[in-house]
Amino acid sequence: ASAAATQIHQEVLHIDELPMPRRPEVEPIKEDCEVWVDPLPEATELKAWLAAFGEVVDVFRLRDAQTGQFSDRGYVRFQEHAAALACVETRAGSWSESERGMSWQLRDRADPGRHAYPESILAGLIGKRGKEVAELRQACGLRRLGFRGAGLAAAPRPGEGATQQPPASRRLHVVAEGDEVALGKL
Repeated sequence: ASAAATQIHQEVLHIDELPMPRRPEVEPIKEDCEVWVDPLPEATELKAWLAAFGEVVDVFRLRDAQTGQFSDRGYVRFQEHAAALACVETRAGSWSESERGMSWQLRDRADPGRHAYPESILAGLIGKRGKEVAELRQACGLRRLGFRGAGLAAAPRPGEGATQQPPASRRLHVVAEGDEVALGKL
């Protein structure tokens, strides 16, 4: 094997970066205040652009995996649902699947009205006792594969390997670690 193939790399993918052709259409709920924006305006224009929708709590720009520089894609968390709705209605952004996916970890699980999806999508992705993630990690030959974000443990789960790193962001994301061949299979 070549040196490039055996060198270990880490890849971070936020859930909103992934193609989701079978994503069910669900109505937004009043707690939905975050949107995925691709592309985000340049930093010099961002504040004025966002003001058209409403008050902003947080903007999180993703980093380009190749350069490490901030990219033109990311998340915008608005203070109010109405501002996020205005952004989505103008097609400037789409509802954050990260926020929706994390809701079962961060909100009252006993109140189904506080979640856009009727069940935890994260639980479905991980599988019972991490089975789905462990099987995918093994099939690809990855050293580590896991989900991270606010409300998720930073320690490795069964089947993820021993490497422990802080989350790349509080948004729902996948962390994969392996050589180029293994990452290419993901």
